[in-house]
Amino acid sequence: MRFVVWLSSVRGAEKGLNTVYPFVITYDLKSTDPDPHTPFLKHALTHGLSSWTDVGGEMMKLPNTTLTGSFASLAEAEAAFDRALQATRRELWAPVTLVKRFIIPQGAGGLVLSNQRRPKMSLADIFRARPATVALGLLGQIKA
Repeated sequence: MRFVVWLSSVRGAEKGLNTVYPFVITYDLKSTDPDPHTPFLKHALTHGLSSWTDVGGEMMKLPNTTLTGSFASLAEAEAAFDRALQATRRELWAPVTLVKRFIIPQGAGGLVLSNQRRPKMSLADIFRARPATVALGLLGQIKA
């Protein structure tokens, strides 16, 4: 059983870059055949949403039907969610009904109690997952 009470502090971007804020989205999709949940999570990830969150340098799994992502505004967070929902509908060739949704900006402080933690990645794993990021980091083009 997972329980979320934690909301991370708002992160601003470096000087000269657009500021983004973390948002928490809770939602419920109507159960249908085929089940939309797994395809929706796949599409949510491609639109900047994740069911994992960083807590003190450790990645922790959020409860089912809870996502987080960083966006410049509430409207952008909502649009990313809607794009993931539309992509799921296109993939399944079926209606996917959003029963409810709640989007809030993450505040300062809090707590996450989770029974799932993502293992830390080795440098080789990071390179396989994001080779361009690692290469730019090694060249000093981005901060790690």
